[in-house]
Amino acid sequence: AIINYVRRNYGSLIGEATAERIKHEIGSAYPGDEVREIEVRGRNLAEGVPRGFTLNSNEILEALQEPLTGIVSAVMVALEQCPPE
Repeated sequence: AIINYVRRNYGSLIGEATAERIKHEIGSAYPGDEVREIEVRGRNLAEGVPRGFTLNSNEILEALQEPLTGIVSAVMVALEQCPPE
């Protein structure tokens, strides 16, 4: 999700290791009081050269919304199928 977000919004390509680092350092499932930032380097897709940019925790929250919604839905379905005891 983070890789796709960066590609869509920054026109840059990052690897899985970079996406994991972003998720661990500033990722969150809920908006916080403090907006955290991280400097990232990726390959600009239009020019093919390295490019640096800054991502913030609100952007990562937006990027993670779809997968998080899917997880919550799956948990709710599983709980609905559990017997009451």
